[in-house]
Amino acid sequence: MKIFVLFRIPFYIRKNEYAILKSIVLLKNKGGKNLLQVTSLTFFYNKQKILDNINFEIMAGEVVCLAGPNGSGKTTLIKNIMNILFDDSSKITINHIENTDLKAQKMMMYLSSESYLPEFLTGKEYIHLMCKMYHITVNEPLLLKLTEYYSMGEKFNHIIESYSHGMKKKIQLIGGFLIQPPLLIIDETLNGIDMEAREVTKELIHKYTEKGNAILLCTHDFSLVEELEARAVLLNEGAIQYDSKEYLKEEESISKLFSSLVLKEVKQYDLD
Repeated sequence: MKIFVLFRIPFYIRKNEYAILKSIVLLKNKGGKNLLQVTSLTFFYNKQKILDNINFEIMAGEVVCLAGPNGSGKTTLIKNIMNILFDDSSKITINHIENTDLKAQKMMMYLSSESYLPEFLTGKEYIHLMCKMYHITVNEPLLLKLTEYYSMGEKFNHIIESYSHGMKKKIQLIGGFLIQPPLLIIDETLNGIDMEAREVTKELIHKYTEKGNAILLCTHDFSLVEELEARAVLLNEGAIQYDSKEYLKEEESISKLFSSLVLKEVKQYDLD
């Protein structure tokens, strides 16, 4: 049996909850406000510590890039923010509302690194379904622009089953930029898209945050972090090792910072 993930809506859809989904009204924030606050987040899985006393915030209008090696706890952190996973001792708020509250959950969207989409729908049907779930009217002129930006064309009317990996990522991004929640979390969604779509996404991220929204971007693409002039948070072994707190300076290289903090020793490799 296949399980389809629409956008990782941050609460579970049960039989009696569809009415709740239909009643979603997105709340907007003005720039400069504390949108996300994570306080004292420590998370264990099977008695193994995955996250260790995580504390950070994201302001409205800010782009924050979360980087770290595989297994550093990035996705676990995101799932805690979304209340997919939770720890009773921590406190996570969205616009000063605890993330366990439905009001806070309405203000977030998670574009997962996984591409489990309802393949029996067309791209257009999928986007319209998501707008219904977030109880917003489809902005058809904006949707047309987004499909053009991402070169979807007639493919937008094809079933998702026929889409390539990159096209599935594009559909996720189109949905996020169309629905425009105050906090958009992008978890490696840019992996697999072509160079043109990457450049389009960079421009749309800037436009998105200019409207007072915030983006948490989880990525291994350090050049993208620098191109976006984003705040950088480096996570390693479950702890925040570096937080720029402000835009990177021209003389700073996120890749060099990452190497100095994560690569504790230089190893010699060979194939002999």
